[in-house]
Amino acid sequence: MNEPDLHVFEAGEGDAIVLLHGLPSPPADLEALAPHLPGRRVLVPHLPGYGATPHAPGSQGVEAIEAALIEALALRHVKNPVLVGHSMGGYRALSLALAMGARAVVCLGGFAELSPEEQGRFKGFADALRGGPTCARCCRPASCRRRTAPRGPPTIARSRRGWISPPPTS
Repeated sequence: MNEPDLHVFEAGEGDAIVLLHGLPSPPADLEALAPHLPGRRVLVPHLPGYGATPHAPGSQGVEAIEAALIEALALRHVKNPVLVGHSMGGYRALSLALAMGARAVVCLGGFAELSPEEQGRFKGFADALRGGPTCARCCRPASCRRRTAPRGPPTIARSRRGWISPPPTS
């Protein structure tokens, strides 16, 4: 099965923030946020059958779409972005963070039923983003380095405190 070629809306300059639309939300809803994110390079990939990306022939599994997202971002030299996912895009944001690394992950109205193994992997990644325990067993080594954790000027994830849930208090 070939990976679909994805159209990617791109606007602005600065640190990359990737906005991932949900299903069946149109990507244009997220593109409208670009003017409100000054100083950021905003990218909105259009999944197959949405926006400017045509339906892919045959069935497209989660793995093929994730691979296409990684390829589309790599072609645009996106490294350690802030990943923001709306609805099902929240699950994709978490999955992409594990696969390619991320500066921060924000899930807006996300939902997913995660297996206990997936829950453990995502918890390890969240701990690593906060500078806590290592996530070496849950994702690639580059994602676990301290430099991946947000620092310096506030990121969109930290500046929009209402968008993210606080870290666990255990």
